[in-house]
Amino acid sequence: MKKVPEPLSHTVYCDACFREQVAEPKEKYLELLSKAQEVHIFFKNERNVPIISKSNVKVTVEECEDRKEALLHLTFQAAQQKYNGLTSTEMISKKVIKNGYQKTYWTGSGFPSKIRED
Repeated sequence: MKKVPEPLSHTVYCDACFREQVAEPKEKYLELLSKAQEVHIFFKNERNVPIISKSNVKVTVEECEDRKEALLHLTFQAAQQKYNGLTSTEMISKKVIKNGYQKTYWTGSGFPSKIRED
């Protein structure tokens, strides 16, 4: 989630608070996460994408440490908007060297879309 609700941002909960505030949103989150893992990804250079409809608002993610994590963030945002696909997806890596150690950060973007399942 880009923005975590305040009641869910704590690290420790008592049993009553967990059942009252966290259990239901956690179930919804896990359901949305499973839908995000089923989102179809089509990259920018792919042709013949079976699009039914496409959002005009591009979803983005910046500076993720792993490419798969960045793609999961993008598909999660698409699933939140009730889309089953991500089109014109673009992933860009950036290498950063600090004190002799190299690290790669991933930035990505794409358009949530409704895709024909067949």
